[in-house]
Amino acid sequence: MSLSNNGRHLIGKLTPENTVFLLCDIQNRFRPLTWKGETVINTARYMTSVAKALNIPVIITQQYTKVFGDTVKDCFADPTDIEKYPIVDKKRFSMCVSEVNNELEKLNRKSVVLFGIEAHVCVQQTCLDLLAKGDEVHLILDGISSQQPYVSPR
Repeated sequence: MSLSNNGRHLIGKLTPENTVFLLCDIQNRFRPLTWKGETVINTARYMTSVAKALNIPVIITQQYTKVFGDTVKDCFADPTDIEKYPIVDKKRFSMCVSEVNNELEKLNRKSVVLFGIEAHVCVQQTCLDLLAKGDEVHLILDGISSQQPYVSPR
């Protein structure tokens, strides 16, 4: 369900049949470099477990796999579950490359749950691209980070 208020999109409710999860670039090379990286991985494991239990599709991206490695297998309670989902190698910041866009189009789901790294680049660009397409985007705060710590302005 997409809500609008004078042409502005509002966040809709999540339902399993209209939701897709996007796991953005949680890769082995970034693991020791990511601020609160183990929290991000634990949250990803929880979210992929929810996806499995509720039959919600997951799309995974890897930023330049040749350099940064594969997705961290600890993002899944059962490491073999990673084989059930499409993994898209990308060399752009946004996850919205043609392969991901094609998967999203096939799934025809308008609620996107987004988690991964880097918050200020790949996650942000993906979020902006999805919003521009008219999708509802839900960010999992403890599942998103960067190499630099977030410091709350006071």
